[in-house]
Amino acid sequence: MALTDVQKQQLNANCNKIPVAKLLEYIDKGFVVFPDDLPMLSEDRRKAIQDALNSRPNPQEQADWRAIEAISNISGLELDELTSRLATVRSYQEKWDNSRPVGNHVDDANALIDRIKGEIKIRIIDIEEADWKAVNQDSVNSLLGHKGKYPETCHIDEIDDRVWALLLKENDDNIAKATDTYLSVFPQGRHADEATSKKEAFTEWDTVKTDGDLLAVYQYISKHPFSPFINEANERFAELKGEEIESMKELQSNYPIENLLYYLDKKIFSEEELINSEVATNDSIGILRNIEHIKKNLPDVNAEIAKCKKECASDHTDIFLFGIPSTGKTCILMGLIGSPDIDVNTIKAGGPYSTALGEYLKAGLTIGQTPKDFVATIEATIHDNDRKHLLNLVEMSGEDFAFKIADNENGKISFEDMANGATRLLCNDNRKVFFIIVDPTARIVAFNHLVENEEGSFLVRKNVNQRVILKRMVDLLGQPENKHILKKVEAINIIVTKSDTFGSRDERDQKALEHFKEQYQNIVAPLTALCKEYNINYSKDPNQNGKPKLYTFSLGQFYVGGIYMYEPTDANKLVKVLKHNTETFKPAGFMDKVRKIFN
Repeated sequence: MALTDVQKQQLNANCNKIPVAKLLEYIDKGFVVFPDDLPMLSEDRRKAIQDALNSRPNPQEQADWRAIEAISNISGLELDELTSRLATVRSYQEKWDNSRPVGNHVDDANALIDRIKGEIKIRIIDIEEADWKAVNQDSVNSLLGHKGKYPETCHIDEIDDRVWALLLKENDDNIAKATDTYLSVFPQGRHADEATSKKEAFTEWDTVKTDGDLLAVYQYISKHPFSPFINEANERFAELKGEEIESMKELQSNYPIENLLYYLDKKIFSEEELINSEVATNDSIGILRNIEHIKKNLPDVNAEIAKCKKECASDHTDIFLFGIPSTGKTCILMGLIGSPDIDVNTIKAGGPYSTALGEYLKAGLTIGQTPKDFVATIEATIHDNDRKHLLNLVEMSGEDFAFKIADNENGKISFEDMANGATRLLCNDNRKVFFIIVDPTARIVAFNHLVENEEGSFLVRKNVNQRVILKRMVDLLGQPENKHILKKVEAINIIVTKSDTFGSRDERDQKALEHFKEQYQNIVAPLTALCKEYNINYSKDPNQNGKPKLYTFSLGQFYVGGIYMYEPTDANKLVKVLKHNTETFKPAGFMDKVRKIFN
């Protein structure tokens, strides 16, 4: 019989006087709720009652379990009733699992849950099998629909495998979609690791195939040898290797040596591949591998230039090479020095410079751009039986040619007024031969130009248009202010450098001529007219008189990294040209004859 509120208040007021056993009896009978209905209970009594309650079964738990026992017989029950009883037992288990009072039946409840689930599974299997037979094994939706209807289906592994296979097949060109769909349904599935790996491989490959260079594709292949995109990656790798070979052929001396050595070291390219592609040889690769050591043993070109004497022998023919930076003027000079048909004086004038060039020639290396304000004269002799052809080989900085002569900032048109080392040589009394140097691989050349003013010295990036500069030089030569120089010129001819880029020797001359006519037609007519006016390129053949000749030149076969194997064929040919130019004197003009009579 429940206590009234007044009775509960009286009980609470006297709770510290009533025996603990009596209070326990009231609690057991449900007259009061402990400890809520006894707030005035002392701590000692509260602890004693709590200890007593903890030492014996919980009446409520016992009552709840008796209700469970009443439904524990599950034999012959239908699926719906089994499902209902499973929910009831789980409710008991969730209520008492954490507290587990003395004499609890949580473990018994867990065992009962397992028995009910087993019975449910048996019932479901019988029902599911009929539905499973109707599932479309080639439909992801059908398979997943069955999984949704039967979350604990006995066919879960089959569904997992089949869904994965179908997603890969249906999304062959979109692996990301296949993996995302699979992982959303089977985050812990049998193929979850594989799906995650494929997704990562796809994400990386999607970036590499779009933006990746040769190294990036190589690294991808190394990192993902079993990638689903490995065939595509290998195809792209081969394609990029082909492009890199073409870049090596096109850039040659400008191709970064460190890149090539890295590719060889990482086996991205083999030596055989480079050799078979004709961008390298065993010797050139050997030079590149030891290039730092080789350079250390070569002379300092600038130091050798400093040793040169600023002199130009009289009674010689001055051979001038006119060209913008990086067109190959120094290479021509190196080739001539290496020719067995010419004797270079290593003591006089630019002798130390010529010796240094010879060392670089033997090593198969070029020296790069000559410094600003650089002018060198190298005395040389061509022996022709008992006759000697005395020459001054004149090389000047391409930068000075472009900015102090052809396109000088003051707009001067007289070589005498330009007042620099090269133009002073132009104005001496020696006979002269001019070569206009053309680089077929360059139209615009960019280089760092040193500017000096009151604020100091600083580098400015300059672009030089080869076609424009050569046309200005031809126009300057034609100015009346320079006619006294033109009278001393025996020949003006063209040298097209880097001719190895035109292919075999049999086709170089024709291809170079076609290139020159196409790109430099604007200087052919004025140059020819100039030569005829001053009896330059004189020939008794009226069809050849005055016409500049075009020659091709290469130090030899160049390979990637700017390494070459010197081959003197073109240099020997130029020596013959020089010999011809210095043994054939143009006829004197009328005023020259008058001066000779009076002198």
